Amino acid sequence: MVVYDIPTLSRLLKPSLPRHRSTFVLEYMPISLYQIVEIAKYPTESELAAILRQVLDGLIYLESEGLEHGSINCRNILLSTGGDVKIANQQCCEKTEKTQRNREPQDVRALGIITMELMQKYTQDNGAVGVENLDRWPSDSDAVTFLSETTSAASARELRKHALLRHGDQKDVLMGLVSLAEICARRYFSCSA
Repeated sequence: MVVYDIPTLSRLLKPSLPRHRSTFVLEYMPISLYQIVEIAKYPTESELAAILRQVLDGLIYLESEGLEHGSINCRNILLSTGGDVKIANQQCCEKTEKTQRNREPQDVRALGIITMELMQKYTQDNGAVGVENLDRWPSDSDAVTFLSETTSAASARELRKHALLRHGDQKDVLMGLVSLAEICARRYFSCSA
């Protein structure tokens, strides 16, 4: 069994492999980006940068190992109360053959959709990548140019050099956003008497 202890991937704390089933205990990450998208508050450019920088660091690690997640979305990117952002569902990762590495980078394109959801709380019906509210996100802002580059970047490493990510070196800027999401997030608990 391979156990990853990478800062931007959710960490396996206790693997347990009894006879007929597998149990895994992962570190506690209370919020997903989906819950950030669901709240009324839009992230600031520095909050957006802090999220994207950490996600890209995880994608760069996967790329360096010859892996592609293939199913990255707002539901499987998790946040801690300390501002750590981690990619979950590593079981979705698949090895990419060297011959396939020149094809469309699926995870980078998915990051464009995630970025758009964070910036405007929805995606375009026609599949286009962009934002409609240019009052909130001016067309010359670092966030909008980053979003645009997700449609053409060849790798996560290429995107990591973008000017937006110079703003994203402080995890603590996310603590307020995570706290608000914890309060506002819908919880899908059920109770039977």
